[in-house]
Amino acid sequence: MADLVSQLELLIPNTLTDAGLVSSTVPETDYPAYVAGTTYNTIGDRVIKNHHVYENLRTGNLGHDPSLVANRNGVTPWWNDLGATNRWAMFDQQNSTQTVGGSTLTVVMVTGSVGSIFSSNIDADYVDVSVKDQVGGTVIYTKHIDMDSSDVSDYDEYFFDGYDFLTSFLVDDIDVYFNPEVTVTYTKASGNVAVGSLFMGRTENLGETQFGVTLSPRTFSTIATDKFGVTSIVRRPFATDMKATAQVDLEQANKAVRVVQRSLDIPCVVIGSNLPGYEALQVYGLVSASFGYNYHKKIILTLSVNGMI
Repeated sequence: MADLVSQLELLIPNTLTDAGLVSSTVPETDYPAYVAGTTYNTIGDRVIKNHHVYENLRTGNLGHDPSLVANRNGVTPWWNDLGATNRWAMFDQQNSTQTVGGSTLTVVMVTGSVGSIFSSNIDADYVDVSVKDQVGGTVIYTKHIDMDSSDVSDYDEYFFDGYDFLTSFLVDDIDVYFNPEVTVTYTKASGNVAVGSLFMGRTENLGETQFGVTLSPRTFSTIATDKFGVTSIVRRPFATDMKATAQVDLEQANKAVRVVQRSLDIPCVVIGSNLPGYEALQVYGLVSASFGYNYHKKIILTLSVNGMI
């Protein structure tokens, strides 16, 4: 088996708390905050609680906290959870929901140890990353990322082909500090910046990626064909599944097993390769794995990713 001269890595994202989001240029003013003593009589009224937007479903809605599951379930629920606010959409673990800002969107975060940053479902021209060794400390890392990946080879392509922009980026060469201050700025020359997800933490090396990685895009759209042969399509988000194989040195096998065990029920970023041209092999989702002890000094890891939207 030949390898990609790359490593199969796993990024288990740090948890972002309210205090950890130091600042954002996107305000949280989508709707008014929920007030416990207020009676909500108008069906369709919307409020914010714990960075989620809730829609009122009944008249005479008094004292029913929308953040409690019991008030959103049953035959006649009081509230409907519409998802994260615009400010927090990029942190809600759902890649399809985007935070939409102006021409520039800047977030400053403190989440614990950080060596890698991954962001996806991006609509921006440039991204700038800056890391300080501590809050208000010394800058230890900067990177400017041009999201334009267009490859123009002749005049026909220059005049008639559209621009091809990357929709994700990975930064994985940051010196690890205990609690650095991370600033990420997305910029777009025309229109609004949009960001689906932003994750950071430390990557764990699982082994050498082998050729034969497979990607399987999967749609959540509804496609139905009636008895007359007429097909109707209701478009919804898509996800991408991935299956990869890696060789693991025997000395690293126990650690690799522990890392996979720790990540089984946590949405992670699986990095099949960090080489240019292999950006599609960076997938967000839930992992499962098997380890084959088939050789004396090498273990064969088969890792599957159930992609999340």
